[in-house]
Amino acid sequence: MTTTLPSSTYENWFSKLLLAIMAAQATRLAAAGAAVAGDVFVNARAVANAAAMISKVLWPGQMRRSSGEDEQQFDRRKQLAENRGPALRKVLGVSDDSPLKNRAVRDAIEHFDERLDRRLSSPDRNIVLNSLGPPNMIHMEGVTEPFYLHHYDPQTTEYTILGDSMSIAEVEKALVDLFNAAMQEQAAIQQRRWGHPQV
Repeated sequence: MTTTLPSSTYENWFSKLLLAIMAAQATRLAAAGAAVAGDVFVNARAVANAAAMISKVLWPGQMRRSSGEDEQQFDRRKQLAENRGPALRKVLGVSDDSPLKNRAVRDAIEHFDERLDRRLSSPDRNIVLNSLGPPNMIHMEGVTEPFYLHHYDPQTTEYTILGDSMSIAEVEKALVDLFNAAMQEQAAIQQRRWGHPQV
């Protein structure tokens, strides 16, 4: 794996991603016990949050100017973010069809309060909380499709939050693959820097 970016710039970007990956890995592993204990929703939410952390680094979203930041500073920061995502994805072999890019679930988590407010303000205010099973298991009179606050289908590992879904199995595999690729890249960076891998 190689990159044509200046090493200092790339290594700073990679360090930021590595922190997110390690935090995601810790979150995922800590929540795995909850799934074993039967609380699949704790595990599903943890996996979704872990993927959201990674997604923000690999696919930077729309940026806003910070307080006290002039236009030149903002443009420079925006350009760095726009370059960061593609560079890191290329080095780590992450494609644009990766389940980690699922912005729908990420946005549902990030804007949870707004989406809930919109639902509660609509004529159809029925919300199903923590439903476990196939998505068609619930039927409500006059409602074409139930609106799930949290839903998990054990057969497909599909997790739904406020109407948007992701495959937990696919995301977990992508997180593990990314973690392994990041460990290899970290060793390569240390090899270039020190002449031998650091333990």
